[in-house]
Amino acid sequence: MSFSEEVLDYVKGGYSVIPISPKGKEPLVLWKEFQTRRPEEEEIKNWWKKWPDANVGIVTGSISGVVVIDCDSEEAVNRFVEDYPEAGDTLQVKTGKGRHFYFRSEPGIRNDVGSLLGSGIDIRGEGGFVVAPPSVHENGTVYQWLNNYRPVPLPAKLKEILVNQSKDGKPSNGGLAQPIGEKIPEHQRNTTLTSLAGSMRFRGTGEEAILAALLVENSQKCDPPLEKGEVEGIARSVAQYEPGQVPVNSFPHYREQTVRNELKILTWGEFLSTTPEEREYTIDGILPVSGLAVLLGRGKQGKSTLAIQACRAIATGQDFLERQTKKKRIVYVNYEMAEDYLHTLLGAGDSPEEAFIVNRPEPKLSLETIERIMAKVEDGPGVMVIDSFRGAFKLAGDAENSAGGAGVILRQLQELAVGKGWLILLIHHSNKGGKEGTDSVSGTSDWIAAPDVLWTWSRPKPENSGTLFIEGRIPPVEPMAVRLTLEECSYVGTVKEDQEQIDKEEILAALTDEGQTTKEIAEATGKASGTVGTRLKTLYELGLIERVGRGKKGKAFKYLLIHSAQDSPLSAETNFGELNQMQEGDQRQATRH
Repeated sequence: MSFSEEVLDYVKGGYSVIPISPKGKEPLVLWKEFQTRRPEEEEIKNWWKKWPDANVGIVTGSISGVVVIDCDSEEAVNRFVEDYPEAGDTLQVKTGKGRHFYFRSEPGIRNDVGSLLGSGIDIRGEGGFVVAPPSVHENGTVYQWLNNYRPVPLPAKLKEILVNQSKDGKPSNGGLAQPIGEKIPEHQRNTTLTSLAGSMRFRGTGEEAILAALLVENSQKCDPPLEKGEVEGIARSVAQYEPGQVPVNSFPHYREQTVRNELKILTWGEFLSTTPEEREYTIDGILPVSGLAVLLGRGKQGKSTLAIQACRAIATGQDFLERQTKKKRIVYVNYEMAEDYLHTLLGAGDSPEEAFIVNRPEPKLSLETIERIMAKVEDGPGVMVIDSFRGAFKLAGDAENSAGGAGVILRQLQELAVGKGWLILLIHHSNKGGKEGTDSVSGTSDWIAAPDVLWTWSRPKPENSGTLFIEGRIPPVEPMAVRLTLEECSYVGTVKEDQEQIDKEEILAALTDEGQTTKEIAEATGKASGTVGTRLKTLYELGLIERVGRGKKGKAFKYLLIHSAQDSPLSAETNFGELNQMQEGDQRQATRH
């Protein structure tokens, strides 16, 4: 029997099913609709044709007629069975680390993570799902049915707890999964309140109740309290999640099961004896394989052009800035450019078959729409560019600078990207100051904390090379000098190398037949005498200029062009290394004669 046939048997038995990531727990489809309808046979066959190694999930609640108690360890299993001996008579599944107990559902029972039945014992009801046999756990264990019993009714004591918790849509403790300490320091206010709001929303608490609880915590425990508008922004943003779908403890982007992983403490020596996993990149060394990235820069300096050039390289698997790329499908979500200008940018180069455009899919971009777009792109995770953050999410007032506004969206996008295995690249603006790199970001500090990588682009003069700073959770990268046009994006060298070449060109252009001193050349070019002296030494050693005089006090060297250098002035493409090799070859030839 094939996997899809086993899944079809579940549907015939009254269960609603969905495909889950291989050896994982992430849905591969938008599964909200399958909380109210069971998939058709053709849908199931198509899913497992597309993802033959996918795990299978059973949607819990009234659609499947079951509520499942998830014990994540043998210790949790023993505690649960001791409290509810009737659990031994119901349908059970051996999971990767513990056991699932299937009971008949009762109206309104929602999900809960460890707060009602104790640590390590979760509840999956309306709006939830569980991984089912013959799926494979991330540790390699195959999920197995332990018996062929039918789900029995909930034990009376357990039913009372679960039904009372869910009858008004709120958890019995008001939704506060974990108590907050006496004082919340300034640097933890947003993260703590956002995590609290996520815990409440997960259990079905509405925006009004979330806000009321946050305001109390803010006034009593935040030191100093946040502005009311910022707290309202946190409540409003988190309330956009469906109950049961907010990852508890997910801020910045760690899931509940990760928080509860077995604690491992190693000595430095033990750690160094392990072999770290090799990093994967979309663009080698400068853009991760998945997660959140930001391309930052001033207006009208070519951010969108740079992003499109990178997308074109990724979609075709060609090198970008002399670095290898991992070929992926590209989706460019445009909220920034007029349609005619977008035509100009895209039409200036090749149009890869694996590159797609979505032009303003809705007035204000939502996470649900982002997921729908991802679901329509076949053949695995890809890269989504959102141009621009401000245009797409339309934050009002000061929300762009707020952890409760922009900060929450950034964390949600990071969570979504990591969960789906996608790379999301946001295009954002920098402030009007003269700072560089992450110091130039405009808005909340979450713009620095949330992304895995931050690209900062600067090109004040279109005719000159631009500078690309790359910072984040990757090995250090020297700032890059990049020549960018609609048709070309090429690596010139490091910024230091590029500046050296510009200096040399300007010095050569300033030289006269009569010859000039270092001081005179510095005055003519506007450069520091020390810089001019260093560049003149290099040009002289390359044989591109002549030096006359003694070089002593009062009789400084004068520099002038060699005739051949005058005939062939140094261009932006000159390779000094090649010139040097040619001259060395000429010298060797002269020596032989």
